[in-house]
Amino acid sequence: MNIFGTYRSPSDLPQRIPVFPLAGALLLPRAELPLNIFEPRYLAMIDDALSGSRVIGMIQPASGAEAQDVPELMKVGCLGRITAYAETADQRMMVTLTGISRFQIIDELDADTPYRQVIANYHPFAADLVSTAGAADVNRPALLKAFRDYLDANQMNADWGQVDAAPTEVLVNTLSQLAPYPPQENRRFSRRPISRHGRMFWLRSRKWRSARWRAAASRGCNRWRMADIRTDPRLLELLVCPVTKTRLQYDAERQELVSRAAGLAYPIRDGIPIMLPEEAREISRE
Repeated sequence: MNIFGTYRSPSDLPQRIPVFPLAGALLLPRAELPLNIFEPRYLAMIDDALSGSRVIGMIQPASGAEAQDVPELMKVGCLGRITAYAETADQRMMVTLTGISRFQIIDELDADTPYRQVIANYHPFAADLVSTAGAADVNRPALLKAFRDYLDANQMNADWGQVDAAPTEVLVNTLSQLAPYPPQENRRFSRRPISRHGRMFWLRSRKWRSARWRAAASRGCNRWRMADIRTDPRLLELLVCPVTKTRLQYDAERQELVSRAAGLAYPIRDGIPIMLPEEAREISRE
């Protein structure tokens, strides 16, 4: 089913929505965000969504509020539809959200559910429902350079045939989600009513952190988690092993990218691949 055939204008979207405050989780229109959900209140939220409209709003907690049980919320989030889910034997829920449209919070409701609910306004982001909106304004060569700079800074390699064939929006969303920046950067990025052209300008202005900095930061990270952020499999189709330059296999359970040819399994931390051989786990070659 094409979910965007269902949502043609802001008036087609539900005003009352449950929200999931999760630092570091960036959902964008038509991008996918896989989540591993284990906290009871958010398992209840997913159950209710599946029996209803199948949508939830992803939103960033306000800066400094991540540790609070009821954190202050940013004013802009992104509505996502549950497009895949699976239950595990230990009562977790593996969910994939597909982004529909950003929204502004008009008001938070005094709900009797264990999760929070808000009234959402989608009209400032009506262009999010049009897949081609702003695409002509994107300087694709500059976007590809930003993508190459990111890969070089992080010692990653790409299948450039796949990259060249990818739609511009996929590349913009890929680089936006892979960008290794802390939650305050994602808050600044998601709350602006900017076009894909604006997103690309923002991406080009970033100075990419090195992979070693990112690996060290992720090892020392101490976040309050209600779910684990997984990796959009479509993003992984663009990457290859830095040692053998061959395609990788995604191990969702271990959160690794596996190169059988190199005998290495690269870790994925907080949804970001760490493509350093010294960080990889050795496996038997096949």
